[in-house]
Amino acid sequence: MPDGITLVQRPAGSRPEHLPLEPDQVDDDNIHSLTLGLNYYIHGDAIKLMADYVHTWSRFREAHPQFGDDNFDEVILRLHLMF
Repeated sequence: MPDGITLVQRPAGSRPEHLPLEPDQVDDDNIHSLTLGLNYYIHGDAIKLMADYVHTWSRFREAHPQFGDDNFDEVILRLHLMF
């Protein structure tokens, strides 16, 4: 059984991450993302529900607004089934 906290008699886990992307092709082309993920294990690792919140900011997009917003948020939900 995976490590984590107990939530409604089912194991759950959380995962914070900082993900920098620094391609260095042009000045200030870095992109940074902060991610908070939660996993809810329904039947061990065979069936689990995963949710991620991602906040991303880009200095390149701040300097070049024609490419879109320089700050944006995403919520990603997944159901993982192994058979």
